Parts: sequence; C-alpha cells; structure tokens
Amino acid sequence: MARLTIGVPVHNEAEFLAGSLEELRTQPFADIEVLVFDNASTDATADVARDFVARDSRFHYFRQPENKGALRNFQDVLAAAKSPYFMWKACDDRSDPDFILKLVALLDQTPDADLAVGRVVSSRIGRDRTRETRFNAFPRPIGGFERLRLLFHAHASWIYGLFRREQLLARMREVEPAYANEWAWDHVMLFAFLFDGRVVGTNETAFRQIIKPTRPRISRARRAADLDKLADLRRLFFTRIRADVAVRAPGIIARAPWNCILWLLVGKRVYRWRKLTRSRIKLALGVSGHR
Repeated sequence: MARLTIGVPVHNEAEFLAGSLEELRTQPFADIEVLVFDNASTDATADVARDFVARDSRFHYFRQPENKGALRNFQDVLAAAKSPYFMWKACDDRSDPDFILKLVALLDQTPDADLAVGRVVSSRIGRDRTRETRFNAFPRPIGGFERLRLLFHAHASWIYGLFRREQLLARMREVEPAYANEWAWDHVMLFAFLFDGRVVGTNETAFRQIIKPTRPRISRARRAADLDKLADLRRLFFTRIRADVAVRAPGIIARAPWNCILWLLVGKRVYRWRKLTRSRIKLALGVSGHR
C-alpha cells in the first residue's frame, strides 16, 4: 500500500488534467497512488486519465455513473483511499516540484499535527499579479492568540494540503450530515484542525492556486432565493463550528466569548451579515446592482 493517496476529483477539465497528472507522475516523492474520480465528464477527461493509467500502475481511474456534484465527488475519492496520508488535487492548480516531498517530511516529523501545508501563491488567469500567503509558525501547544490567528488567516487552499487520512475521514463524517454545500465547505472542514492547532506548515515550498475568471461568485447574488440561501449557509456554518467549540470548551463561561468570535468568523468565511442585510434592502427597494 502506498504511503500517500492523492485524490483527483474532476469534471470536464480535460484541458488541465494532463498537466496536473504529469505533475504528480514526475514529482520526487514516488510512494503514491493517484485516484482520478471522474464526475461523469462529457469531454476527453476519460481518455486523458486512461492514458496515465496505461503508462503508470500508480494511477487509477473511476467514473461516477452520474454527476453527483463536486462535493460528493470530493467525498467519494477520500472514502476510497486506504493510505495513511491523503491529499486532494485540483486539476487547475499547481504546486512546486518538492511540495509533496516536503509536506510528507514535515508531517512525519510532527506527530501532533494532522495537516501539513505550504505557502500559497494565488494568481488569476489573464492577470500578471500574484498574491502570496505565508504560513506563520506558532508555538505548540497552541495558545489563544495563535488559535485566533489560525482561524482568521488560514487560506482556503489549505484543504489541498497533506492530511492524515483517518483524521480527515473522521472530520468529513462529522461535517457531512450538517453542512452539505460547496460554499465554505473547505473552511468547515479545516475548522477543527485549526482550532486544535493540528496544522504545521512551511514556506519553503508552495501551492499555486489558479483562479479562473469564470468562477461563479455567490457574492453577486441578487435574487431573494440566493439571499435566503446565504442566510441558511451562515446559520449552518455557525451551528457546525459552535458544536466543535462546545466539545472543546465545555461550560457556559468557557464558550461565551466564542459565540462572538464565531459570529465574526462566519462573516469572513461565508458572507458578511452587513452585506446580506444591505442586499435585502436593495432588493426590497428594487435597486439593481450589488457590491
């Protein structure tokens, strides 16, 4: 059995898939298996994946019988993994050649961590500028200030870091029945790892996030149904992470300050209450546009 399973959930991304799989095939950490989970693509995704399967026994291809949605495909590829370590790989993102090698070494050296991440370099297709998010190391065990810094400054792309598979699977089972929406799901999944300080990072290697200009932006919601959905997601997000805190901070006094902190975190990770209220007012007044 390989030490690391890399799950590649994909739907109609044949143009990016070959480059993504080649990056995995040639990177220096070789003790891997790659599970490509095709969410019923209608383009050449299957042909690209099968070509790698034919050339490299570490690659495996699975096709969903129907499009189950991105979130379900992410969950299914994790459930199929058996290795001690697990990592999701998005087809349109890239990483440094030593990204996996260094994260495996880092997690090996840090037994009290369940997630290893690198610095994140974000760029948007069609633009020259990049934005870098560095990992700020913290003392272990984690203190109050460091916990807040992690919760509010963690990058969503840390979901593509290196996890201990059993701990990630356990977290997915906690989140799955309570939060089944793609929006902010990554932050819900990461919350327990961040709160507990079970993350370790390095700035010596980078995950390179590629942002597509056509990515839908829920912040442009105009219709009442969209706003109702955002309100529901805020509530669900708050309920899930408050349950996490209740387990870790038993007692009313210990939990009291966290209610305010979590309310602020919901605004940062899901949608700000102020924006939601302003959008509802504009909708009621018939004002077009949304900022």
